[in-house]
This record gives sequence, C-alpha cells and structure tokens, in this order.
Amino acid sequence: MKVFFIGETYRADAQTWLRGLKEFGKCEIETWEIIARPGPFSRVWRMLDTLKAIFTLGKKIKESGADILLSERITSYGFIAACTGFHPFVVAQQGITDVWPQKSFSTPFKSALAKFAFKKADLIQAWGEAMVPAMLSLGADPTKIKVLAKGIDLEAFSYNTEIKDWGKIKGVVTRSLTSDYNHHIIIKAARILKDQNVPVEINIIGDGPLMNDLKQLATELDINDIITWTGRIPNHKLPSYLIASNMYLSVPVTEGVSASLFEAMGAGAFPIVTDLPGTRAWINNEKNGFLVPVNNPESLAKTMIKAWWNKDLMKQALLFNRRLVEDKADFKKNIPTMLEWYNALIKNR
Repeated sequence: MKVFFIGETYRADAQTWLRGLKEFGKCEIETWEIIARPGPFSRVWRMLDTLKAIFTLGKKIKESGADILLSERITSYGFIAACTGFHPFVVAQQGITDVWPQKSFSTPFKSALAKFAFKKADLIQAWGEAMVPAMLSLGADPTKIKVLAKGIDLEAFSYNTEIKDWGKIKGVVTRSLTSDYNHHIIIKAARILKDQNVPVEINIIGDGPLMNDLKQLATELDINDIITWTGRIPNHKLPSYLIASNMYLSVPVTEGVSASLFEAMGAGAFPIVTDLPGTRAWINNEKNGFLVPVNNPESLAKTMIKAWWNKDLMKQALLFNRRLVEDKADFKKNIPTMLEWYNALIKNR
C-alpha cells in the first residue's frame, strides 16, 4: 500500500500513526505539510501556501502513485485533502472538535470547511467516542465514522512498580507550550505547593511559543528550584521521563483523545487532568486519576496534595491504567485494524 499523508508530521501521535502503517502494513508513505515561516507575515504565508495546495496538490498525489490519501485536522489539512479530488480519502479529527476556538468570528467559516471535508471523505476517523458528537453536528455521515484510538507503543511506555520513587511529588508535563494547554495554571499550583512546604518537583517537557513567558512567570513566582524545563525531546526519550515521574499533569481548556495521557498511563504516572469529555472517557475521578476544573490552580494544588496523601490509591490506579491501555490503546492491535479499513476502501474504489 502506498499512502499519501497530509498533516503535521512533527507531532508525536502522527509519527506513531505513520510508524504503525510502515511497521504493520509495510506501507510506503509520502507526506506533505505546510512549512512554518516565522515572522510577522507567517499567517499570510500560511494562507498563500494553503491556496496553492488546494489547486496543485491533487496532481502531485496522483503522480505519486498513492493508493490512499490520509489527512488529520478537519478544518485545515482535511479540507485541503478534500479539495484534491483524490479517492479513497480518509480524514481524522484531531480534537474534541476541530472547529476551534468555538463561538468566535471564524466559527461559521471553519464549520463550512469541516462540512465540506466530511462530505468528500470516504472514511472519517475518530480517536474516541467523545469526538463523534461534533462530527455528527457538522453533517458527517455516521456510516463513514470509525472510532478507534491510534494507541501507543506499550513496550516503550512501560514501567516497573518497584523502581517508582515515592519520596516526593514528581510531576511531569508533556504538552506543547501553547495557550490551550494552560501551563501557567500548573506553574501557579507549584507556587501554592511550595508555600505549603510540599515536597515537589515538576518537569515540563516540550517547546512552544509561550516558553519565554512561562519561564518568566516561574521566575516571578520564585519556583525555579522546583521547575525543570527540558525543551522538545525526541519521542524515544520520553518514556524515561514518564517512568521517573509519579504524577502526570495536564490541564488544557479542550481535549480530544490524548496520546500523551495514554503514554502516562502506560508508563505509570498518575493522571491529574482537566475534567472534560475527552478525559472522562478514560479517567474515573478518584479511581484511576483525578479530574480538576479548568483554570483553577488552587484546585489543582489541592488535588495534587490529596493524591499524594493517598499513595495506595495512586499505586492501584497505576496497575489499573496499565491494563486499560493494554486493552484499548495498544497500537500493535489498533493500527492493523485501521489497515484493514484502508485496504477495504482501496479494493472498493
């Protein structure tokens, strides 16, 4: 099978998807994405590159000899893929909804892009059930929707309960440093923990446009002694950081199906995450993790302390979470299922 993929290949979960296709389907993969151009006119360049792709990418895909076209993110790469006229065409939604931010001046425009992409797609992938309502509200044909997480490599993201360090709170954050992920809430919670003399260290992994602002906030709050910034690291080095941690912290304002959460659950980091439909699908509050309200550093700090004083609950949750991801988020089982879907599309085109 030759696959043409349109999407952001630098993202770890996209890399997992493509790696699985190569490993289990022996697929030959060609990719295309909009190249980021820094500077004051970056948005203009992105729009121009998008327009160019709409009119020229279809020819490139056909000349590549591709058997199938895959795309991720409905309102951008999914729309571009739909405009190519190539079939079979698969589109995957990235978040709980790709029409984001909601209730903004751009909502009607993005909704129109999503509706067009859904109409043209031969198969629509949802990484979890929580994504489906948004798809249906935008006119997606329910008979085309397939629900299955990409999953993660559970051999890489594994741990030994005997080597977990329980001497202090060792939190880890693995989300991109952008506004949606609310790192400033975690930093403010860290200040509260320090004020209460709670033993804590937090490792913030990743990079993004807010790196300097967040570092400045940590300096202003005088918590540089308990915050570590690693910047972006290769995905194959991530498991060791998760295994060394005992809490996983993620407090975004929106969430779909998070590969980062799966990685934490597989590697034995107790999840404390925002209470959203996408997280409630995996985390049962006070059972296998804790759910916290959006934009509330006080609640996050209080919940971290509560978890810390319930180590038996945390240890039991780690075992439960490992079994859960083995059952539902193992990419060695899930990617071959997706390959069956793709092969069926190719045969029926």
